[in-house]
Amino acid sequence: MIHEELSREINGAAMEVLNDLKPGLDEKLYERAMIVELKRRGHLVSVQSSFPVVY
Repeated sequence: MIHEELSREINGAAMEVLNDLKPGLDEKLYERAMIVELKRRGHLVSVQSSFPVVY
């Protein structure tokens, strides 16, 4: 795997977030919690950009 260590860090952060928040919440809450957890682990993280959608 090219980025094995980074993959382990991301998976570990995701498991930490899921164990703390439990399943069933809005996706945006998990996304924000992942940002916090990854920053705690020393990673540089940026949030998703929003853009208008016309349908």
